[in-house]
Amino acid sequence: MGRYKKTYDDYLAPKDSAHLKYKKLLNGNQQYKITGQYGGVNHAMPGSSEMQEKLGLSYVPTLNVRYKIIIDIDTINAHMDIVTYITGDAFPNCEAFIVGPGGQAISLGIHVRKGAPPVSLSLNADFPMIASALRLPLNNNGSFKGTVGDELFRQANKYPKLSYHKIVDWNYRFTSIPANSGHCMLLEKASLENCFNGLFK
Repeated sequence: MGRYKKTYDDYLAPKDSAHLKYKKLLNGNQQYKITGQYGGVNHAMPGSSEMQEKLGLSYVPTLNVRYKIIIDIDTINAHMDIVTYITGDAFPNCEAFIVGPGGQAISLGIHVRKGAPPVSLSLNADFPMIASALRLPLNNNGSFKGTVGDELFRQANKYPKLSYHKIVDWNYRFTSIPANSGHCMLLEKASLENCFNGLFK
């Protein structure tokens, strides 16, 4: 007999909303502002899905994220500036990326979870999770040219000129970070792994 697999559709499906605003700037650039939120319940806990079906809610806290994305497209200089700001429960891990017309994905940032589910999710807080500001050179067809400029890093370090990285190298910065990086495992696995990082430096 096959193992039962719960499907998250209909009344169990996550809830989301998104709002898009378009504006043509005075310099001729096109600007898109996207704001929204996304939240769902992990119905692995006993009785959670049945409660959701009958009452429209669950005793299990919702996993929430809220986001604001601003995209400026410069058709003269052929680049896209994208600013991303994501907040939420800070649990579980979170990642954000953009995919171009050619299917190339570029990481906008990651967040390694804080705390543990009973605490982090029940607070329903609005922790900063991801913040980035990137410049992406574009080809004539709108696809990514192959490099990424970290404008947030440039401004934070007051560098006069923006430097660029190959997309594969840029993405590796994030994909190479361990899933438990800097996260204390005491509540999840009764382990002191990562609980004292940086304490004695």
